[in-house]
Amino acid sequence: MNMGNRVKSEHYVSRCYLKNFVFRPKKGSVYCFDKNGYKTFPVTVENILKEKGFYETTQDEEQILEQAFGCIESMFKPACEKLIMYSDLSTLTPEEKAVIASFVVTQELRTLEHRTTIKDMMGQAKNRLYKQFGMTMPEDFKLKYGIDKWGTENDAKIMHLNTFTEIPTYVEILLKLNWLLVCNRTPLPFWTSDAPVNRYNSIKNELMGNLGLLCKGIEIHFPISPKLLLCCYDGKTLGELEEKTEIADMNVVYFENSLQVVSSTRYLISNKNDFSFATKILKEKPSFRDPNRRRVIVH
Repeated sequence: MNMGNRVKSEHYVSRCYLKNFVFRPKKGSVYCFDKNGYKTFPVTVENILKEKGFYETTQDEEQILEQAFGCIESMFKPACEKLIMYSDLSTLTPEEKAVIASFVVTQELRTLEHRTTIKDMMGQAKNRLYKQFGMTMPEDFKLKYGIDKWGTENDAKIMHLNTFTEIPTYVEILLKLNWLLVCNRTPLPFWTSDAPVNRYNSIKNELMGNLGLLCKGIEIHFPISPKLLLCCYDGKTLGELEEKTEIADMNVVYFENSLQVVSSTRYLISNKNDFSFATKILKEKPSFRDPNRRRVIVH
């Protein structure tokens, strides 16, 4: 990559995806809601959900990850446009379906939310070790595993970037799940956010957790546009559904948007300037406003 063409600020949510939610297509503008301050503002997709050097390391002079994401996005864009045009999964070729699966997996892994979750998990694990061993923790053990670095910004970044090696495995799993296209016929739009891919499971498992891709009852929810949402689910446990459903019940949209409110780091995105439902949720559960809230519980 030519040094003059280097990307200074790297988006952790794809711009080509966010453009599906614009209210002003020529300028690429969306409405953004800041959970932290209950503020709504218009902004272009070029200027939101990005950080300087978010994927860069000292070894990544060619910005290989940024280029890889660009390749995935360039293949996803026509497949996504086709899906929006026809609102029918059966129109997709196997190759197009694989491209969409690759995009969904990559988009879930590349976010600030995913990195923050890793940081939270490792910080808790370090605290648990110190609580258990205290001053008796062997120095060679701490050095071997870099215990004191767990939960730091740099360590979280390194671990986050390492998760991208799992993308092919996750894509394979996603393609084996059942796919359902949800067509929104209500006046309410589906929202997206800075963490647009959400996992849900109605089957509880307090001991082992229930949000792994191989867990019984797992569901992956991904809003494609204000009027279209993709759900990948465990058909063996939840039963076989038609590949497409049209919904006129606004409660379904409220549920999907609540997933975005709860799972996002800070920002919600919509083509409409009305986030009153998000404000209601956050006033009832203010902890979800905190970008540094606890994501997981390490036992």
